[in-house]
Amino acid sequence: MKETNVTSVVRHKVKVQFGSEYEDWLHRISEVALQAKGSLGLHIIRPTIGGSEYTILLRWETFDDGKHWAASEPRKNLISEAMQWQVSPDCVEIGNGINYWITPNQKDPPKAARWKQWLVSTSVIWPLSMLVQVAFEPLFMSFPFLRLWPVGPFLVVALTVWLVTFIVMPRLVTAIAPWLYRH
Repeated sequence: MKETNVTSVVRHKVKVQFGSEYEDWLHRISEVALQAKGSLGLHIIRPTIGGSEYTILLRWETFDDGKHWAASEPRKNLISEAMQWQVSPDCVEIGNGINYWITPNQKDPPKAARWKQWLVSTSVIWPLSMLVQVAFEPLFMSFPFLRLWPVGPFLVVALTVWLVTFIVMPRLVTAIAPWLYRH
């Protein structure tokens, strides 16, 4: 079976004095990546104040599209140019689905207990889905057809999953990692 809706997670630790050069480069490589076969978009998580790690999330139609981009000549050329501004070589992970919600940035990550995965996921998704529902209420009031099944539920679920996958879980898992991976 062909794996679809795949995400590449790329991490770069940038030398602080080269932040503006890296940002210019990041803009260029983003444009090239968006033109690659199977690209569904990208998101950049910039470092917090005082930090130096960038996380770039690239979405692909298939696993092969992500692998092809990671091994492509345009990417290799751009990556070799950026090495002068990085603390270490880039780290690339390609996978799909929920794997990126609860996975630390390690070669052989420890496994979180399943009950902890359930607890963390539920404690994020449940309140967030309610907040998203409330946020959509003015839109549903203005356009009642959006409230109809399956349109309204789809909008709520799609935005909730996007927020969980790209915004909330990467930060939360980092913050609670000592508890999450303690057995």
